[in-house]
Amino acid sequence: MAQALMIRSIHSSLASPSAGSLHSRVEKIRTSGLASKVPSRKPRKSHKLFRITAARSVPEVVPVSTEDVQKTEEQIQLWKRGDIGIRGITQPGDTSASMWSKPTVRRKTKIVCTIGPSTNTREMIWKLAEEGMNVARLNMSHGDHSSHQKVIDLVKEYNAQSKDNVIAIMLDTKGPEVRSGDLPQPIKLESGQEFTFTIRRGVGTADCVSVNYDDFVNDVEVGDMILVDGGMMSLVVKFKTEDSVKCEAMVARGDLGAELPIEEVPLLQEEIIRICRSMGKAVIVATNMLESMIVHPTPTRAEVSDIAIAVREGADAVMLSGETAHGKFPLKAVKVMHTVALRTEATLVGGETPSNFGQAFKNHMSEMFAFHATMMSNTLGTSIVVFTRTGFMAILLSHYRPSGTIFAFTNEKRIQQRLALYQGVSPIYMEFSDDAEGTFGNALALLQAPYVKVGFDVQKQGMVKEGEHVALVQSGRQPIWRFQSTHNIQVRKV
Repeated sequence: MAQALMIRSIHSSLASPSAGSLHSRVEKIRTSGLASKVPSRKPRKSHKLFRITAARSVPEVVPVSTEDVQKTEEQIQLWKRGDIGIRGITQPGDTSASMWSKPTVRRKTKIVCTIGPSTNTREMIWKLAEEGMNVARLNMSHGDHSSHQKVIDLVKEYNAQSKDNVIAIMLDTKGPEVRSGDLPQPIKLESGQEFTFTIRRGVGTADCVSVNYDDFVNDVEVGDMILVDGGMMSLVVKFKTEDSVKCEAMVARGDLGAELPIEEVPLLQEEIIRICRSMGKAVIVATNMLESMIVHPTPTRAEVSDIAIAVREGADAVMLSGETAHGKFPLKAVKVMHTVALRTEATLVGGETPSNFGQAFKNHMSEMFAFHATMMSNTLGTSIVVFTRTGFMAILLSHYRPSGTIFAFTNEKRIQQRLALYQGVSPIYMEFSDDAEGTFGNALALLQAPYVKVGFDVQKQGMVKEGEHVALVQSGRQPIWRFQSTHNIQVRKV
């Protein structure tokens, strides 16, 4: 199960009993309050837990094959490695019987792609954007500032050239961690095998590696557990010397339940997503979502289900890490994520709102109008058009998850880029004029423009069709063409 991330800390919310319970289908197997979900464990001796991020062997940058760039092959082996893959992942315009007809709505759940050696070129960033990337993520734990600046410049270049699509940039800052030194080749430890960590620099052998934390020897104690490479390996400290820590490998797969029981992870993911939505925070589900596609061209059943579950639970975005950073099939990974998310969204019933939603916005009149605009949109089956200078109203509408698309018009490029992360929001840059009706008319005309393309989706009849209705919302912290105390919702025919 993937790890749930959010944009701002919700630590206090997780500890609060007011966080509420999960949906009725899991009510029987847990009690209310997040703290009660994790059963207490008897502490082990010297129970400090240390994490070491393993420096992988010097990565072999695998060039993207011609096959990866071309359209998906006609037939993908279903039973490769014993796992069912996805058959007939369609390209734009493909209406073959193996997949559903192209929907009239675009994908709402956004896709975050980590940029790395496999995708840090101009060509690949353009192709990722065309396949459906909404956010380019830069992992500051890897690479240097100059390489990240190069990617930022390329994304900005793409945004400047693209008239109908925008890619947001996400910087994943480096937190406190202990990192190992470089290794000439990967190390595979067997259970019971001895391994040494040393504070001496430049050590990297089959049984010893250096770490970048000088107080490492002082901080660990005999009996402590050390997790390496995100928990893929776990070791127990046996004894120490002046500059080294001698350990014994426990399990090759890692003690995934060291900090919380693994059986609680699916429930906690759903709870975190629900709390984020109720607090008005964007939430991204990440980590290992299509891990097998780093080296294989097709996903596993579990991976496909993982994406679908995140979409059903209401995540703003799903994220690819190694799949696009250093994988062999980055474009196929994005394509699979897009296809699965789009198909899952087609089965969802819109308008479901968390029972305690709005506690983060309870002092804003805007919340009431966002709620009623959502209800109106869901009842009439319309999209929502909102004009925003700060992005506030568009974000608020997104958290209510209306069934229709939120077309957010803004005259700020920075806001357009920021809104690319939020579920269901289609950010559009447009200069505002002093004439409200003229601006409304220009916006509706733009929505009807043919051959509009946003990411993977090509709308050959425009984003809305003539004769359709749209809900137009005027609200938010900064008034646009209205008095401070005036808020209104209109339904207009295109």
